Amino acid sequence: MSFRCTTRTRAGQLSHHEGCMQLIREEEQSSGSFDEVILARADLTVYRPMLPYCMFEHAQPRRFADWYYHVPRREADNLFSRLYHEFYGCLRNLGLGETIEQYQRHALHSVMDDKSLPLLVTRLDQPDMPNNFCGMFRLGSAASEADRVDPLERCAAMTYQNPFNRLPSVLDTEEDHDKPT
Repeated sequence: MSFRCTTRTRAGQLSHHEGCMQLIREEEQSSGSFDEVILARADLTVYRPMLPYCMFEHAQPRRFADWYYHVPRREADNLFSRLYHEFYGCLRNLGLGETIEQYQRHALHSVMDDKSLPLLVTRLDQPDMPNNFCGMFRLGSAASEADRVDPLERCAAMTYQNPFNRLPSVLDTEEDHDKPT
């Protein structure tokens, strides 16, 4: 991947976070203020239940890699919008080879990287979509002995080998073949 492409992807991530924050601010103008903000990738798989809402410490901002953020609303603008304005206002450069997490590090110092969250990115089963996230899959201690199967097998079935995980164009093509002529 070229530097230009990589920079656009990373800058795009900052732009998407700012776009979400703009939508949140617009909604708050008509509905009132939110208590919390959750930003999550659209292709995220939650593979087992999370703790009940009342059992989270909501004052503690948390994230899982750069896939999922759950932060108090009062901190969201500082975490997401500030980085966007720093980058696009040329106040702080994205270094050559620097990851978005490295770029965000100064803003994320108070955000706990919560590895207990049962999250994986769902990828399509095709050569240009790496499926290396399954190594992060874990059932957790709540699973009974009967449920202890090969985690990689379960991961594949829920993510990249899931028959419902297809691009709309692929589904449309298959549905066309099933229609009577």
